[in-house]
Amino acid sequence: MKIDVTAALDHPGERYAFSLQESPVDWESPLGVAFLGDISFSGEYWSEKGSVYITGKIAATVDAQCSRCLAPVEYPLLLSVEGKFARQEDIENDVYEMAGKQLFLDRFILDEISLALPSQYLCSSDCKGLCPKCGVNRNFEQCDCDVSSNGLNPFEKLKGLF
Repeated sequence: MKIDVTAALDHPGERYAFSLQESPVDWESPLGVAFLGDISFSGEYWSEKGSVYITGKIAATVDAQCSRCLAPVEYPLLLSVEGKFARQEDIENDVYEMAGKQLFLDRFILDEISLALPSQYLCSSDCKGLCPKCGVNRNFEQCDCDVSSNGLNPFEKLKGLF
């Protein structure tokens, strides 16, 4: 995704609206996720002192698996984001490089999405997961497996201390 910011650089302080949508073909691998549908980014941008500021909302849906029961999960993302773009000589932490008079937003969007992704996806907050012995999905079936400790846990000796 990219935006031509020539008008904003020529008229500092004036705000310009944008709305972009793109299929995330090359974006799934760096994030380690799959997306359902397009990624949308809309908002506004303006320039001040040669830098371009951008604010808006990113919307996407991640295709994932529940970390407990392995059921498919659609995880919607709606992020409010802000960013700053500057020429290479003005780059500092949390500032993205401006290419001439264009903003290439891919890295910025990938960074924002990666910070918003959860460490675990759950189909529901009360998901019971899979039985560690027989593998049955405990959300739909009960099994008679004894899942009490079998002595393989190295911390089992500490159990009596508390």
